[in-house]
Amino acid sequence: IRARAGTVNAVADAISALSEPSYVAVTAGGFDLICEVICRDTAHFHTFLTEQLTRIDGVQRCESFLVLDIKKLAYGWGVGRNGTEGR
Repeated sequence: IRARAGTVNAVADAISALSEPSYVAVTAGGFDLICEVICRDTAHFHTFLTEQLTRIDGVQRCESFLVLDIKKLAYGWGVGRNGTEGR
């Protein structure tokens, strides 16, 4: 998600308030935010994208990726300096 200058945190808060997102993060690089959503089907995703996400004030552009198959799902958040904390 690309946000208008100065609106990144407000956009992140607005996205986080929606029920579909399970992950919202402010990022550096080509996009300002990344958002992972869980939708029932493609119609639900279409509605989320066109009726909710893109109507948030400050959202300029969205690019979506459809997950077809998950080969590995592991989150290492909270891993400490030596790599053993949190295991």
